[in-house]
Amino acid sequence: AGKLVELRDILGDALGAGVELVGYDGPEPVEDGDSYAANALIKARA
Repeated sequence: AGKLVELRDILGDALGAGVELVGYDGPEPVEDGDSYAANALIKARA
């Protein structure tokens, strides 16, 4: 939830009307990649 607050603060009115940031409430992906970039892809694809 902390990241959502940060993003809302940063983006502010740039989100535009009708656009809402919502949190992800699904299971946490297993970050078992061999690098930071691999783990970022795992999270992005989740």
